[in-house]
Amino acid sequence: MPESDGEIDDETAFVRALDWSDAFADNPMRHHGVAGRAADVTLRNAVLTAHSAERVFDRFAASGFAADLVVVSRADLGFLKKLDVPESLAEWSVYVPSFHGWSGINDRFAFGEARAMEIYARRSAFLEGWLLNPGNRNPEWVLMRWLKWHRVAVEPIDFPFRRVRADGSISLLDHCITLHPSTSSS
Repeated sequence: MPESDGEIDDETAFVRALDWSDAFADNPMRHHGVAGRAADVTLRNAVLTAHSAERVFDRFAASGFAADLVVVSRADLGFLKKLDVPESLAEWSVYVPSFHGWSGINDRFAFGEARAMEIYARRSAFLEGWLLNPGNRNPEWVLMRWLKWHRVAVEPIDFPFRRVRADGSISLLDHCITLHPSTSSS
């Protein structure tokens, strides 16, 4: 495995570089029950997440790094069970948790073979195009459309987790997420 290094971007500079006025004026998140400033933060975070994932794949390509398995995950997730990765991954497929799809697919965690995961990660331009169309659906729906457009299959998995806030609290929407009774937590 090659030596690892990292890169830290100034989030504030990135946010300032984008024109958010139109996106916030017609914020699709407001159509999904998210109100006020929370809708703007949710939208901004969706864009930042997409750009971050794309930057990682830019670094992979520049370094020549190859992987059999790629995992894309938000940093604020508390996993409720061990991840069971299939012995052989389906080609051109991404594996995503089967909950919180909101008429699309869960966009907080995914894994798969590198080619499919690169498509998963390179959706920022598609996401930004979606922002120009007021009344559109949520980021989970956009991700589903992006993968369908590229003929990447979605494999649902039973992998429960909760979003853990900086103060240790659990996101309100995640309080109902528990281990399925037939699921082992080993």
